[in-house]
Amino acid sequence: MLGVQAVIPLDLHVRFARKDRIMLARIRTLTARRDAGASAVEYGLLVAAIAAVIITVVVLLGGQLNSIFTGVNDELGTIPGGTGGGVTTGG
Repeated sequence: MLGVQAVIPLDLHVRFARKDRIMLARIRTLTARRDAGASAVEYGLLVAAIAAVIITVVVLLGGQLNSIFTGVNDELGTIPGGTGGGVTTGG
């Protein structure tokens, strides 16, 4: 028993294949343009953002850090042999 096969012209397959290749080529060119890597401007913006965060943290926590280090320095002065109040030289 013979089955019925649809006869599809060969040029139809070729046309679809060609369109697929063209579409894939266009997708590659679009993604290649966007995926060129970071530019100097982007790196500059990143450095500026990091600097802004560091400055903000130092301004907000600067006083607290100073008082912590001053307290540690004062406590070191109460320890025998400690050098609280700064390093002293000479006898």
